[in-house]
Amino acid sequence: MNKWLRVVWVALLLSAGVHAATQYPLYELRIYRARPGKLGALEARFRDHAAALLERHGAHSLGYWVPVKNSGRELVVLLEYPNREAAERAWAAFNADPQWQKAQRRSELHGRLVDQIESTYLRRTDYSPEIVPLSNDGPRLYEMQICQSAAGRLPSLHQQCREYTMKFLHKHGIKVFGYWVPIDGAKQADQTQIAILVHKDLQSAKKAWEDLQRDPEWQKARAATETDGPLVASRQSIYMEPTDFSPTQ
Repeated sequence: MNKWLRVVWVALLLSAGVHAATQYPLYELRIYRARPGKLGALEARFRDHAAALLERHGAHSLGYWVPVKNSGRELVVLLEYPNREAAERAWAAFNADPQWQKAQRRSELHGRLVDQIESTYLRRTDYSPEIVPLSNDGPRLYEMQICQSAAGRLPSLHQQCREYTMKFLHKHGIKVFGYWVPIDGAKQADQTQIAILVHKDLQSAKKAWEDLQRDPEWQKARAATETDGPLVASRQSIYMEPTDFSPTQ
């Protein structure tokens, strides 16, 4: 590949909001939906067995969370791998591990714990900070935002985040844990952006968002980037608390 083509390729990757140098590391967002009355047992199985076994087989745990409003009985898991092949090897080894098989059988003597698992492989965006577990130096509330861009507007949304959003989040005390996009092939990958943000508590989160939305500088920046219409079609916000066994607290 000649120099000119390399420059064009790098520019295309950056415009998509992904890392140009490499597609790695790979992240996996897994949302477990427990059967009625089984969320506590599911958490215990991760705490006592699954989390350590996943780590042993190459699936690095970054965080485990439960939504504050959890009518869906969900457990949110974020894992990291060197690449897709490593992820596949990790899960194959985990599922074949006799220790896991024994733990699974014993935990399901009175019925299955999980109704559904939703798995999405992700890449970190170029404007996201490095994904590092946060230590337990104070109470934190996490917010997962799943954003669907307007049709064809995801590159513009990435540009808005890169040039403005990150700065205004910092200004108003909202810490960014990470920004990701689904890898190619995932459902609505060309329209989806996922973020995990950090607040002190729900009250401070609501105040920070209110202050940001009222900020005249943010309003000006947003208007300048949305002259052709809104960038976001829908945004789902889920406030979450880390489990006691989560590496990120």
